[in-house]
Amino acid sequence: ATTEMMFNGLHIDKVKLDAYTVEVVNSYAESRVGLEELCAGIIEDINSPKQWSQFFFGGKKKVKIKEEVGVYKNGNTKFKLVDKELIIKPAIKYVPDPDKVSAKTGQVSVDDSVLSDMLNHTFDAKMIHVIKSLLKYRELSKQLSTYVQGLSKHIIGDFIHGKLNHTATVTGRLSSTNPNLQNISNNPIKQIFTSRYPDGLIVEVDFNQLEVVALAHVTRDKQLIKDISGGKDIHSELYKDMFGRMPSKEERKPFKSRTFQLIYGAGAKAISKQAGCSKEEAQKFIEVFYTRYPQVAKWHTEFSKQVERAACHLKNEEGLMDKFQTCVWQTETGRKFVFTEYYSDSSWSPKMYNFSPTEMKNYPIQGLATGDIVPMMLGVIFRKLISRDDVKMVNTIHDSLMFDVKKESVVNFMLEVTDILKDTHKYFEEIFKKPLALKLNAGASFGTNWFNMEEVNI
Repeated sequence: ATTEMMFNGLHIDKVKLDAYTVEVVNSYAESRVGLEELCAGIIEDINSPKQWSQFFFGGKKKVKIKEEVGVYKNGNTKFKLVDKELIIKPAIKYVPDPDKVSAKTGQVSVDDSVLSDMLNHTFDAKMIHVIKSLLKYRELSKQLSTYVQGLSKHIIGDFIHGKLNHTATVTGRLSSTNPNLQNISNNPIKQIFTSRYPDGLIVEVDFNQLEVVALAHVTRDKQLIKDISGGKDIHSELYKDMFGRMPSKEERKPFKSRTFQLIYGAGAKAISKQAGCSKEEAQKFIEVFYTRYPQVAKWHTEFSKQVERAACHLKNEEGLMDKFQTCVWQTETGRKFVFTEYYSDSSWSPKMYNFSPTEMKNYPIQGLATGDIVPMMLGVIFRKLISRDDVKMVNTIHDSLMFDVKKESVVNFMLEVTDILKDTHKYFEEIFKKPLALKLNAGASFGTNWFNMEEVNI
């Protein structure tokens, strides 16, 4: 299936690419000139993180200054270039996260997450303007280099044939390189990806709540299984448990990320950063989640204990025992995960070496969802599409599958492929000889290009 997708490739509309390139280049040039004018005399190189860090947070800067050291015989003043250290005052009142401060150099990171957090914690109009201008410039710079130029160099004829890797991720999830066609997100560059067929359409089919279903299967949490089976939206239910009312559409979307952060293994500190809420609120969310889904909490605790009990010191190539313990854990599908201890100087554990809580919580869930189930169903669909010339498999993005379809076949194909995905539990039991705790549902969307997609109710 993945060979077929790489061979078929994604069709490129070169006219749209040329028009979009001109648009991005013009916006980038305008943004760069504006930022350079805004920071004239302050920032010499707008691409230097070090200079921006010194500008925002202060620091010491070494400069060469002409210093008078005497007089020549002809009476002219004699100068010498000497190194001086200037003290730069912070331009903004902001206390950076200690994790964003380099232990080696003391330099504060000015990545996009720091800039965004600074925006939320300053009322200085001038600084707000500078930060927004820098963020816009960076976004356009990335758009130009990573997407416009980055994708363009991979075009062969009218197609991009990306590479799908089976064994590049620790969880078994398929990854994409040369170029990465899984990391474009909801980016306007996606408008250049169109159908190879005259009047054809791009179709994307994705599993509904795949990793949440995987969590329910692994943990066997009764309430989680009941919520999903009953058609309840778990994000809205958790919001209601936390705030006493159902969320609006605008409130649900950002809140949803907290659920996935917890599933991926994040603690209160990480969730607070991602969600932009206080650590106390993030901790309350974790408590609400574990109260509603107690068997998830139990599994998180017990699985980490199982890993620690099963761990041992392996021997290296020289026959000597490794310093760190390792646990090789095999799942019910036969997939093996390797958990290895890390040196830890954190306050959360008194031990010097610890297994990563994030890895232990995340690997079995993502491994089952996008490591086992997605590739399994890609194989099922591939077999059903053999000899058909109205549909091409072209890509997979984590829990979604992408197709290029002739216009007259689109409606029937979307019904057909979603029905196949709804039978995932049957294929899972047939292949792995284990029942899946829940049935899966799937949704579909289509469009004349990959950016302008319309969801359909099936």
